[in-house]
Amino acid sequence: MKPLIIILQNPSSFEIRSVLSAILISDKFTYLRSTIEDLTSFKDALIAGAMPIGSVEFVRLAMQVAGIIEPENISYPTGCDKYLCRKIVKTTLGNIENKKCFIKPVLTKQFTGCIFNPCGLNSEIDVLPLFTQIWISEIVEFKSEWRYYIKNHKIIGYSQYHQTNESIDKPNIDIVNEFISQKLAGNYYCADFGVLQNGETALIEVNDAWAIGLYVESISSKQYLDFLWGRWSEIQLNRIFYE
Repeated sequence: MKPLIIILQNPSSFEIRSVLSAILISDKFTYLRSTIEDLTSFKDALIAGAMPIGSVEFVRLAMQVAGIIEPENISYPTGCDKYLCRKIVKTTLGNIENKKCFIKPVLTKQFTGCIFNPCGLNSEIDVLPLFTQIWISEIVEFKSEWRYYIKNHKIIGYSQYHQTNESIDKPNIDIVNEFISQKLAGNYYCADFGVLQNGETALIEVNDAWAIGLYVESISSKQYLDFLWGRWSEIQLNRIFYE
């Protein structure tokens, strides 16, 4: 059988090195290397189904080169409200009230989620148009934050955001599993949960698997590659093209 083609972003990152180690011990895949500037030269391979692996910007551009419409953002899927433990609304930059709040973009990684300060500079968002879609959240403080890798509605691995040697509170696994059982976010994604200062377990956000980072000691390199390939296969199967 002809090997499946993967286009790896150059220069390398921890994720790229992990994927490469998995490819080298597999006869299922072969790979090419590309910088984000050179992606257009791989148009034919991308249209034929090659999978890009790299940063959000790299994979997003690869979709554009292949003429694929980016999947809809799933940060807060419909039906997840009971797991948030805080109020979150969808609006635009032009509708932010004159008070501090946490904001993040509806478009995946358009800017880094941050606390909006009406009395100060917000350099990353000040240059964006007022119609930019955002999520607004009341400000809460998490004692700990964890990422769960979900494949076909089951946890295949997890890790805390920042590895430390300290004892750190884990989310209530029954709540995490209850969320997963609702099947709100597809077959391949990461559910980020944390523990609030009052001890409650809360959903931080959901991240689609088409350009997901790999946390240390979460899943193996092979699991990570299979995870990415599973999601990319879905995108190819359900791909919607634009002219």
